[in-house]
Amino acid sequence: MAKSKKKKIFYIAILLLLNAGLAYSLLIERSSYVLFANVGQGDASLIRTKENQIILIDGGPTSKILEILGRELPYWQRKIDLVVLTHPHSDHMNGLIDVIKKYEIGMILTNGVKSSESEFKEWERVIREKKVLTKTLVKGTKIILNNEDKIEVLWPQDPHFEEKEQNDSSLVLKLDTRGKDFLFTGDAGFEVLNKLFQVNAEVLKVPHHGSKSGLDKEVLEKINPKTAVIEVGENSYGHPASQIIDLLKLFKVKIFRTDEGTVRIGY
Repeated sequence: MAKSKKKKIFYIAILLLLNAGLAYSLLIERSSYVLFANVGQGDASLIRTKENQIILIDGGPTSKILEILGRELPYWQRKIDLVVLTHPHSDHMNGLIDVIKKYEIGMILTNGVKSSESEFKEWERVIREKKVLTKTLVKGTKIILNNEDKIEVLWPQDPHFEEKEQNDSSLVLKLDTRGKDFLFTGDAGFEVLNKLFQVNAEVLKVPHHGSKSGLDKEVLEKINPKTAVIEVGENSYGHPASQIIDLLKLFKVKIFRTDEGTVRIGY
């Protein structure tokens, strides 16, 4: 093959690659969704706004979240705007440690509760090493993402929880959009959720992997979800509890489970 012909083919291939990258970039900028990741027995939820803002709420128990981010984010995107840790349990935190090591992080948001576990010490060490700005969230805080999307902090009222109360210290967050509203509950129990005012949300991230302590009839009446996502994997705890499944069915809520695959909901 002549050298000039080889060059022409090479240039065409590069042009096609660039055009494909541009098309993908334009596509994702118009796409907004929440992805509930299949990371095993743990929580990890990814929000992508139409402005291509990336928010990661929890990261699961292992580095599996890195595989999912690798598939969801274009290869040139190395920044995550917000990383949120609902509470410092390993099945929510460990994957985030790997994310912070690999990606540039705009800001880390937490409930302010500390842990004596070795994983939490590693969490603090990595944040110090990467010099990431960290803020504590409390009830009433509003995070304006763009003209259409905001996150409202519904719980905790203050960050002064004992370590033994970590589940009920979980950040409870509502993503308000012009399409759907999403409620992220961490591992908070129904006693916490019953303290909230009327909170309507079309999509509910079921608390604590579907534990029987996460929901009751009063909570579901208050939230009135159309869709529920249970972030769960193989476990010995009996998650999700059969009574939670039955309760959701009683309220005619559509149920998705991450142990059956990653769940993506557009808005």
